[in-house]
Amino acid sequence: MQLSFVVFKTMKKFCVEKTLKTSVGSTRLGHLELPLFTKAEEGNDGSSNGRSKIDYATPMYFLHTQTGSIPHITAEVLKLIYPTASDTSGQIPPVQISLDATAKFIEPLSKFENGVGKFVGLSEHPIFLTIHDPLYLLRSGHNDKFGIALWSRHGRRPLSPKQFHEAVTAFKPSISQILSDYDVNPEISGMKRLKKSLERAEEYTSYVIKQEETTEREKKKNTGFFITIEASWFLMDEGLATKAVLRLLESQHQIEGVVLAGLSDRFVKKKQEDEVKKDSNGKGSGDSERMDICETLDIELLDKMLQNLPANLPKYVPGPFKLPEMMDLVARGVDLFDSSLASRMADYAEALLLDSVEAILPSISTTMVAMPSSLSEGLAERADKAERQEPPSNSEEGEGAVISLKDKKYFDDFGPLSRFCTCYTCRKHTRSYIHHLYATDELLGPVLIQIHNLSTLDRFFSIMRALVKENDSPESLLEKSALMRNLLKARILIKIEKEDKVAVPSV
Repeated sequence: MQLSFVVFKTMKKFCVEKTLKTSVGSTRLGHLELPLFTKAEEGNDGSSNGRSKIDYATPMYFLHTQTGSIPHITAEVLKLIYPTASDTSGQIPPVQISLDATAKFIEPLSKFENGVGKFVGLSEHPIFLTIHDPLYLLRSGHNDKFGIALWSRHGRRPLSPKQFHEAVTAFKPSISQILSDYDVNPEISGMKRLKKSLERAEEYTSYVIKQEETTEREKKKNTGFFITIEASWFLMDEGLATKAVLRLLESQHQIEGVVLAGLSDRFVKKKQEDEVKKDSNGKGSGDSERMDICETLDIELLDKMLQNLPANLPKYVPGPFKLPEMMDLVARGVDLFDSSLASRMADYAEALLLDSVEAILPSISTTMVAMPSSLSEGLAERADKAERQEPPSNSEEGEGAVISLKDKKYFDDFGPLSRFCTCYTCRKHTRSYIHHLYATDELLGPVLIQIHNLSTLDRFFSIMRALVKENDSPESLLEKSALMRNLLKARILIKIEKEDKVAVPSV
């Protein structure tokens, strides 16, 4: 036990800088320190104690990836988005990589010995290894006593605790989620299945920690682990779930965070399974098994999951949540998110806007400076043209937090996506051009939207951190957060129907 305690003390990466207890929960500002693996910095004995570390302010987000790549974005384009990331002293966000899409990398990475970051061209980013892609739905009925089932567009792949430990050793992430028996679906599972899931969660965690302690003694590695708490446990039996979570926390000394999984619908419905097209190998077509953006958040369920968690552990909620829902999560003490929202929206030509918030930013923040209008950025001739140009007759003053560039009204809208955004897309391209790219199925369309959405997401979290930092009274924080939430929520554009085709100019 003496050894475990020492390891715990030296591995601590998260600290809470400020906490404001409000009527809805404990909103907090913190710092998460993540080591960055570099083979060149290892000692002759394999020690990685000298490797560099990056400090991130929380609340924050991880860059969502699929098969090790950020959707629609190359490493070169990524530098256009984060030349100097706000609030992080020029540091770009860490990356989330899921095992379900990259399990096939385990064997080659074991021989590569330089970690998954360098393997996929993201060596400058700390890596968070998760079990599931937050954008893909899961299937019930395939986990067993040997391990869990991973799902990807390539089909099902089993993963045992031993294979998971091998993956962590090969991937060399900064932090990693511990596998969990997620297969508890309240719609079809019984109490027997719930108890098995809880027992296996403890077994998997104990096995992984024991193996890691052995690795620590031999090679002095310092991967941090996040335990997984399933929302379905609390939906079925809050008492059993609470006892299991307390046992997980009390029996381990290397737990550095918590993953709150399943707050959005994560299982494929029977109707969806029937709609999935199968090939001869039983692989799904993919898109019909992707998760929709979470429309509502079960606050009561979230509070049950949070009530017994220690304050010194960061909490991560995976999945594509709208910005107002992210604000609700932050208000209750959630620290970590991912950019799956931006990825999901880029696929469907949807852009995030903070214009309504930027317009009133001086009234809610004393340190955050409102972004200048992007119409005055870039080429001088474009600025002159923008000043002379009449606004299009179909434009809407004060558009909401989300707009769909497939909408026909953007056919002749020659303004930027956002009046306040200074990203590459808003400085160089118009809504009309991006509308045209989606109308003609050009690959550049999702690239430009993803650049903008990631820039907007980064700006959103900078504003959230500033609000918590500046306000010392819970009442003031609640008031300003409510104003910001209402601005984001009140005018969200209704999605156009799928059959409403984008406008294509006649030839």
